[in-house]
Amino acid sequence: MARVDCSGVRDFGQVRVQWRCPAPGRVCTVDVFWLGQLIMSVPMGSFDPVQSFSVTTENPPLESVAGEFRYGPSEGHLRMTWLQSPEGSWLDVPLCPAGPIPPPPPDPEPDRPVQPVLDTQVDSTSHDLFPYVFLKQWPNIDAGVRADNFIDYGSATTPVANSLYANLVAIDREAPDARSLSISQGLLFIADDPPYTGQRVTRADPLVGLMGELGPLWRGLLARVPCTVDVLVGWFCIQLHCTWAELVANVEAPEFDEQFERAWENLFAQMLVPGYDRHTTELMLRTIIVASLLDALVASLATDDSALPLEESDPLQPLDPPLPDPALWPPARLTERAYATVVLPDEVYPLPPESALIERLVELKPAGGTIRPYAVGALQVVRKCLLRYEPGELANIENVMPGERKVRIQAERQFDREVDEHRQDRRDDARTETEGLAQELAAETNELLYQNTTIDYSVNYGPPQEGVATGYWTFGPSAASGGSETADTPVASESQTNSRTEWARSITQRAARRLEQRISRIRTQERSHQRDWSERHTFDRRHADTPLRGIYRWLNAVYQCWVASLGERLVLELHLPRPAQSYIAAELDLAGIGLTEPQLPAAMGLTNFTQVSTDPKSPMFYAALAAQYGLEQLETPPPETLTVACTVTPEATLLSGTLVLPEGYAAASAQVVLSTTRENVSVAGQVGQVTCTVTNAAPAQKLVMTGQVSSLPWAFAMAPATDSSPDDLTLSIEVRLDWDIAARARWQATFYAGLMAAYRRQLAEYLKAADQTTGRQQPNHLSTRQTIQRELKRGGLRAFVELALQRTGESGRVGRFLPALQDWLERALEWGEMSSSFVVSLEDQAPTMHRLVRGGDAQMTAFLEAASARVLLPVRPGFERSIVLFLASGVIWNGEELLTPAMDVPLAPEATSTSIDLLEDIKRSPERCACERAHPSVGPAWLVLAPTTLTVLQEGNELPTFPRRVIP
Repeated sequence: MARVDCSGVRDFGQVRVQWRCPAPGRVCTVDVFWLGQLIMSVPMGSFDPVQSFSVTTENPPLESVAGEFRYGPSEGHLRMTWLQSPEGSWLDVPLCPAGPIPPPPPDPEPDRPVQPVLDTQVDSTSHDLFPYVFLKQWPNIDAGVRADNFIDYGSATTPVANSLYANLVAIDREAPDARSLSISQGLLFIADDPPYTGQRVTRADPLVGLMGELGPLWRGLLARVPCTVDVLVGWFCIQLHCTWAELVANVEAPEFDEQFERAWENLFAQMLVPGYDRHTTELMLRTIIVASLLDALVASLATDDSALPLEESDPLQPLDPPLPDPALWPPARLTERAYATVVLPDEVYPLPPESALIERLVELKPAGGTIRPYAVGALQVVRKCLLRYEPGELANIENVMPGERKVRIQAERQFDREVDEHRQDRRDDARTETEGLAQELAAETNELLYQNTTIDYSVNYGPPQEGVATGYWTFGPSAASGGSETADTPVASESQTNSRTEWARSITQRAARRLEQRISRIRTQERSHQRDWSERHTFDRRHADTPLRGIYRWLNAVYQCWVASLGERLVLELHLPRPAQSYIAAELDLAGIGLTEPQLPAAMGLTNFTQVSTDPKSPMFYAALAAQYGLEQLETPPPETLTVACTVTPEATLLSGTLVLPEGYAAASAQVVLSTTRENVSVAGQVGQVTCTVTNAAPAQKLVMTGQVSSLPWAFAMAPATDSSPDDLTLSIEVRLDWDIAARARWQATFYAGLMAAYRRQLAEYLKAADQTTGRQQPNHLSTRQTIQRELKRGGLRAFVELALQRTGESGRVGRFLPALQDWLERALEWGEMSSSFVVSLEDQAPTMHRLVRGGDAQMTAFLEAASARVLLPVRPGFERSIVLFLASGVIWNGEELLTPAMDVPLAPEATSTSIDLLEDIKRSPERCACERAHPSVGPAWLVLAPTTLTVLQEGNELPTFPRRVIP
């Protein structure tokens, strides 16, 4: 008799192998567990009869498990060819059918008993994370498993004409407006506008016939499975108030297919505008899942000859048609169909992003990080609670002799000084300064002359007629006192001239002194604040006969730690570049440093002088680089091309000469032009090393030169004139010159050297201005960890927002969906359980802002100096499918988790696994949240000593001894 089923479980040390082989010729599934963690779950059949695996723990101590399985589908034989684990190795073990097992290796020493966790309240924000997950590739699922666990759109290959799906497929996905065109089609469908009039499902216009009754049955179906096929068919008949024959007839009717297509179309429209009508979306998903199960059950009747009819006593059915074969539909398969996931067709979903994306990304200052699924595994973290404080190593020793008094004073002074200086100076440059000073000096001189040579007067006169006369009159110095000479005055003597000169010098000097005082006025304000703190320790042995020894010791915090299992989790891996950049900028801002760190030219892509460009469109355009780095003495490049020419009128039959070429240029081409009214003229010669001939028929010749530099000789010969016609022959030579490669390299090297010098000046000024910044020290380890966790969370949120924008491109809606996205991410991800590791920068010469902010401990220093951070972030149970949908499309799913649709997209650009493979692995993790609340201890507890910055004075003067500590 043929074997029907061969399933079983075997343990090989800490490795457990579980297999399910229903019958020969059927797919056999093998699951391998190690330390309670599922490390492999693959189907085996004729398509893939050999499966091997190799798994290594990520954290020390590094351990690995590897093995290989072979399956003969025709005979149904399953064999483990070899297995290697830390406990030993096994070779050629038959699993199905069962065979003898080789003797196992000696049992390892038993683990120490698990220490009970102390009944102490543990601060959830202070624990150290220790993820214990296994990295593995998600295997590509079998076609049969895909058909049972996932529901694809059946009309994807032959869409109905003028349907919503057909119109969506017709849109070019590479077009810039492909997303908006697709959404507009969905809006037309929802608005019940042509060409989709009458297709939308509403409460007033639901699905017709049997299809309209299937959606509400979904929850009852989940409560019914697992069950046998006859029980399930009977339940359907009772819920739908029909017999099995009537149910089969309704499923095979054309109306069923029409309404099935209508349900798919409505789902497509709702997914184009996610969140618009959640009720209709979930109703269509439920309807599609139940309808697919019924359709598969009825379809199996036509291909299965072994189906058996119901008993005649069954009141629900006649003898015809029979029930589906129970061997073909075991309870496990019915359960998988009931929990199946609807897959949106990849010809349409996910929608392509909008083209106008990057502008908004720049405004948001994204992290530029990457997010991808890392593993589905048993997450174990280290919990800790504070037990006590105890003295540790020596910090200081004070020795006091008899009759001696020793005083130790610790003083600290903090002095803050602010200087506010204002200078009034209107000088711009040398020329403007000279002209301005001359004008102001003339104005001051005129004012002094007016004050020294002008008299104001006011005269009253009357009566009989009264009036007032006001005015002024000026007088100049007389000839004797330096006044000017007129025709009515005699010529001044030498002494009079000297007196006049002294008077002018006096007026000019007084004006210059007043001008100097006005332009050099400086206002300085200084504010200072000083804070003093001191601590005095006194050891007085003046009235004692024995010496005294004061021993100061460091204070250690004693923690008890244990590994707690959080159960199965989907873990995401985030790579965040420069995780401390925002934190450092905020610290510098609080310290009053508002400078921008100059960027290293190599970070912009300028690694050598040959990359300097004269093209304005190039990112390495020399003028833009000079402006960015403040290059003051800029030597502009010469023109790319030049032209030199000469024109000769021959007086002899042989002409020759030399064209002098400018330095730094090489001849690229030349053009020889003949101009004459003579007939039958032919001039032959050469320019440089290129020969040519110009005639009346071809008066112009263009020559390609060989890059000659410095000078260019030319020579031409012509036949003598045979008549006495005037000499009207002219020969022109025009040479185009290109900038020489060597000259270009010299200019680029000179500019590059000046640019690097300007960069070093900017960097020196930046570091000098920031030299007063000391940075705020983190007070303790807990505060340090909270700071790092907060910054990593902010970087992770920015990475998720960037991913949503990359997937959708809807940058205009970021202000509206950002709050909802952040709220959803807070609920979907376990931010408190994330772990991180930091990667140092390899750019040793690159100045980084972390030098201006000091870390309080080694952990903070590693965070500040990190070039990137690798973060492992667990997904909260109940959000796995919606997270996978978000990673594929950037769309938030707020509906029921089990109804989350799927999109078949690669998990990463270089990955062969898709989101369907990941979802299948998630479905095979039934124990993912079994330990969510209990958090049982895994293995024994241990003690950890954490040093602090506190010191304590020891009681007594005996030096401490440190016996070997015993870790429980």
